[in-house]
Amino acid sequence: MLTGTTLPHSFIDRIKPGSLRAGYLHTWLKNNLSTRLLNHPLLIQTGFTLPAHDTVSDAVRSVKQIAQEKKKADQETKKLLNVIAEHRKP
Repeated sequence: MLTGTTLPHSFIDRIKPGSLRAGYLHTWLKNNLSTRLLNHPLLIQTGFTLPAHDTVSDAVRSVKQIAQEKKKADQETKKLLNVIAEHRKP
């Protein structure tokens, strides 16, 4: 769509989701679950990306990694803010 290039049907057939994944994604979008679950970002990350993963455990592992990285980033931010606060003290 973005490039205006038409892809071969054989390629499209190979990469399109199966009926179960397509149905899941259709239901997710039809029910606007991303908006309805806005206060639960972990559920959105897990649920919306689930069809993109090979297995449920792949999706869970991915979301766990995201959560670990967010926690690490929060800790690093706190450390940095503490360093800044120490330098500003008279």
